Amino acid sequence: MTVSEVAAYLRAHDKYLILTHRRPDGDTLGCAAALCAMLRQMGKTAGILYNRETTEHFESYVEQYWVADDFDYKTVVSVDLAALSLFPDNAEMFKTRVDLAIDHHPSYEGFGKESCVHPECAACGEILCELAQELGQLTPEVALPLYVAVSPDTGCFVSSNVTANTHRVPAAPLEPGIDHKAANTLHFPPTSKQPPPPERRRQEIEHRFGAAVARCGQNARGLVQHDVGVRVVPHGRAVHADAVAVCVDLLVRLFGGLSVHGDG
Repeated sequence: MTVSEVAAYLRAHDKYLILTHRRPDGDTLGCAAALCAMLRQMGKTAGILYNRETTEHFESYVEQYWVADDFDYKTVVSVDLAALSLFPDNAEMFKTRVDLAIDHHPSYEGFGKESCVHPECAACGEILCELAQELGQLTPEVALPLYVAVSPDTGCFVSSNVTANTHRVPAAPLEPGIDHKAANTLHFPPTSKQPPPPERRRQEIEHRFGAAVARCGQNARGLVQHDVGVRVVPHGRAVHADAVAVCVDLLVRLFGGLSVHGDG
């Protein structure tokens, strides 16, 4: 489906339940919050299925839209969810019930009855931003989560998958007057000249690496090798190249460099 067709679809239906993926990042949560806000502004009933893995960094964008498992829905929409393996535990029942899937991953598995997939986009937020404009719903309540969807998902616009359009997208959410500086400071805090303690580095790497890999439908983890470098260790499967690119960008931004060690 095109974005215009998605807009027509959303106008024609109601009682929306929105799904996010496991280990949710800014893209899936930002898109879900923005879509839910759009739909409510249009007079629709809409909610986001609670995702227990949401971190405190993103909770404020979605907490007002959470609904329980017994929410009275008619239309199920997934955002930034590419694979059946990435459905949260409480969303397992919806694997064959997704009415509309909106995604940007080339690896999207086609589980939606209708799909709007644009793999040329660096973030799913790019699609939702165009949708908000198509629906005439780009208010501050929609714009802030959209900015959060695109900015962290692209390493604050430094990832290798960033395109010219990716840079154009944030201009639209800025027009309603959102505090994008506060959002960037929260998700990309200034780094100290002194390296953080090894344990904090390990936790930060694993958190960000896991979120990046989730977007590519793979499982992997990052480990600090002593306290001077980072070693990427896959769990039984090769790591998708897109995931590695995102991780490298994040690690370089966090620590100013990356030491890669191969195992042969």
